[in-house]
Order: sequence, then structure tokens, then C-alpha cells
Amino acid sequence: MKGCLSQNQINYVLFHVNQIVEVSTEIQDRMVFIIDHNDINKHSGKIIFLLSDKEFRVEEVKMIGEIPILFPILDKQEFYSYRGTNLVFSDDILKSAFYLLSGYQEYKFLHRDHLNRFPFDESVQKRLKIMHKPIVNYYFKVFQLGIEQFCFVENIKFKKSKKLFSDFGFLLSHDVDRIDYYDGYFLGYKVKELLGMVKRKYSWFLTLKLFLKGITQYFKFWNRENPYWNFDFLRQVESENDFKSTFFFLPKDQKHVDSYYELSELRIISLIKNLQNQGCEIGLHGAVRTVRNRELMIEHNRELNNILGQRVKGIRQHRLIFEIPGTSIIQSESGFKYDASLGFASHEGFRNSYCFPFKLYDFENDRMIDHWEFPLMVMDSTLFEYRKLNFEEAFSILKDLISEAKKFHGIFTLLWHNSYFDELKHKGITAFYKNMLKEIKLQNAESILGSDLLNRL
Repeated sequence: MKGCLSQNQINYVLFHVNQIVEVSTEIQDRMVFIIDHNDINKHSGKIIFLLSDKEFRVEEVKMIGEIPILFPILDKQEFYSYRGTNLVFSDDILKSAFYLLSGYQEYKFLHRDHLNRFPFDESVQKRLKIMHKPIVNYYFKVFQLGIEQFCFVENIKFKKSKKLFSDFGFLLSHDVDRIDYYDGYFLGYKVKELLGMVKRKYSWFLTLKLFLKGITQYFKFWNRENPYWNFDFLRQVESENDFKSTFFFLPKDQKHVDSYYELSELRIISLIKNLQNQGCEIGLHGAVRTVRNRELMIEHNRELNNILGQRVKGIRQHRLIFEIPGTSIIQSESGFKYDASLGFASHEGFRNSYCFPFKLYDFENDRMIDHWEFPLMVMDSTLFEYRKLNFEEAFSILKDLISEAKKFHGIFTLLWHNSYFDELKHKGITAFYKNMLKEIKLQNAESILGSDLLNRL
């Protein structure tokens, strides 16, 4: 990221700073942005931000305690200091915040993983080992302390913004990718496993047993087992903990890529209506092609709107495939008010280093996109497929992430698929899920739906 921040980019950062500090006109009038630190002495009674015009380089990152400064300027181990009557921020924390929050590292990044996603292995979060810390929130805390001190000295009214949550917010969601366990896809895949065409999950004899049971269940006309149709169970566990949840339903588009069901099926319509009546939120799980296809996204949105009888507010892209900023622009233009896709599939934590709702940036047009992002912090398959953690390790990480969200009265978000309760593959996974929700409740979480969070914002 070469060059200093534009005024619009500075305003973008200040927009998010306003989530913790009310940056009044009087405070803004005292702000000065300069490139040459020798110009500091030309001012008095000002809040001075030094701007960097350098590109990001990992080897030049400066650590102040555990907090990395991506664009350092002065050789000082302090975030800010007084020079005469001026409060001076020693490094470019505005650009550091912009780089992480806006997703700039993903912009025009050509290397993608096998599903065309920006890879965690290429991220600054991995390179600096900051995935478990919302670094932008730490920057804004520094900003708050500095401004508060300056306002006290200059006798300027200082006011913190209203907290989003008294402790922290909890956004629980379920992506409904599949609803039938013993379907044609199941049988076909088991045949491939038995013939050695694909890697088996279980032993050959257990795979054969599952295949034979699948045939029996597939041709049953009554009392058919279906582990994926477990919505009553999900709601029961949530109700026991006084939690609400959002269900993202996936339209049928590309074969073996998107859903195996149709939104127009009577059982799906009935399920959606039932969940609605229970106070759940219904969102769209964006088909893979909608990442770049505005017309298809509008079509799928319209279909779900017609079923609900109202406008869908939230979306999460299938397989967490997302292009910054293009997908956000398409979502906004398609009528969605928020997205919940931005987490790394292969690692839990803070993809944009932030535990508050935020907005992305349109780099081509130098403007903030008027569309909220609710960061995704934990996904079931991230913990046990990509990371291959045991239950104890996963539980410990969960508590660490909640602890970080609580520090800033932010949000903690969890995605758990209705299809992720395979006791054969992960013995004890159902008990883990129940215990996890109990722990989140014990941590004094405030359960909230995305649509309600929009109103609060």
C-alpha cells in the first residue's frame, strides 16, 4: 500500500473510531495530518497524526508490547507523546488500521486457494501471529486514551460512544448446505470410496455398512432416518441457553457445489416459516457464482424474499468465498444490509483484526461501502477439519477469543452447520456443541440476531 492515506480513507478510519469515541467537530478541528515530522513545531494545541507513504513490509513492523505497528515512523517505544502543546501519535496508526480493517491485503492479490479464496497462509495475521487479537480495536483504544488526555489538557468535552453491549454480543448462525443425509449423493460417494476412487473417511467395512444402511434408508417411505434434519434439536439447545440464531439457506445452482435442495420445496418453505415463528432470522447463503454475479444474487434474493414475505437483510457466501471489495459491492446493490462471511476457513480468529461490525472500502472509487460486515470468528470445520484440534484445544481457543471480544464489548460470532454432528467421525461432537453454548452463556453473552444488531448500529 504505497502513498499516504487520502482524506476519504482517513475519514473511513475515523468513522469506525466513532464506535468507541465521539469524534466531535471540536476534536476534528484540532487534528492535523502531516508527512514530515519536522513540521510538528509549526503547530500548537493540535492532535498530530504522522502519515507514512511507505508500502507495508513485514520486516519493518514495529512492536510496542504485543501490538504491531504496520507503518512505523519514529524510533520510539510509545504510541503517542506531547511535543510542547501538541499531542503527537508517533507512528501511522491510521494507515495501520486502514490496511487491516479495509481488507487491503486481499485487494488485487492474485494467489488463491483451491476454492478461489484469499489464503490464510498469505495473510498478515499469520505472518505477524495476530490472528487471535483484534489489533484494530487495540489501535482505537490507543486513540481513545490519547484523545481523552488531550481533551482534559485543552478543556474540550470528551465523550465515549455508547457501548454496543454491556459485556459482549453473541451472533450464532447455521449454514444450511444440506438437509438430507441418505441421498443419492451419499450413495454415489460411498461407491467411490468403496472402489478407491476417492479417499475413504472410515474403514472399508464400515464404509460398506454405511452404504448398505444408506440404501435401506433411501428407499424407505416412512420413519426414514435423517441426521441432517435436526432443526428441532438445534432450537432446543439454543432455547435452553436463551440464545437466538440465524439460518442461512443455500439456493440450488451448480451441481455438487451449491445445495441439493430447492428453496421452493414445500418442506423448506414450511421449515423457514416455522423458524421465523420461533423468532429466528432467515438469511441467504450466497451460491458460489454470486460472488461475482450480481444478477444471480438479485434473483436468489428475490426468491427468498417471496418466501419470507419481507426483505432478507443478511447474507453469508457459501464456502466463505469472498472477493474484496467486489462481493461486498454486489451484496449492497442486491439489497442486503449486512454480510457475515469474513472469517478464514482454515483458521479461527479475526480476519480483519476487528471484533466490531465494520464496513469495507471501494478502493477503485476511494469511498466506504455502505454495507455492514459482521466478522466471523469461529466455524465448526475450521476447528476440526482444517486445524484438526481436539475438544480441549478448541474449547481453550474459544474462551480466548471470547475474552478478546469482552475486552472491547464487541461481538463473538459462531457458525455451526446443521450437518456437523457426525458422531462416527468426531465422537463427542454433540456434547462439545452443547458444552460450548453453555460456556458462552456463562461468559454473560448477549444473544443477538444480525437484523437486531443493524437496528442497534
